[in-house]
Amino acid sequence: MRTQTLAPFLGLVLLFACGQKSETHGAAQETTTKTTPVADMQTVEIACGSCVYHMAGVDGCAPAVVIGGKQLVLAGVEFDGAHDLCGGKKQAQVAGKVTDGKYVASAVKVLP
Repeated sequence: MRTQTLAPFLGLVLLFACGQKSETHGAAQETTTKTTPVADMQTVEIACGSCVYHMAGVDGCAPAVVIGGKQLVLAGVEFDGAHDLCGGKKQAQVAGKVTDGKYVASAVKVLP
């Protein structure tokens, strides 16, 4: 009898809990300058242009992405996590375009 009494209550708790917005702390880093439709996002490799890719002309830690087999310095957004990319290659979702040998991004989200 007690189980039957709790079942509707637990169902409501689950219903409302599933609708709550969840925050992740440190799981993913996102930088966005404007709202970008998901269709414009693509998954690419991202890492430090200096420490990992050893790109000519890159002084200090600067994020870079690989698009179409080319390593391109990331521009267009403030990216606070450049030093987090020094340890190796990661995956990121980006939106933007290649301009003057750089990837000018409108959105960047490093995946966990």
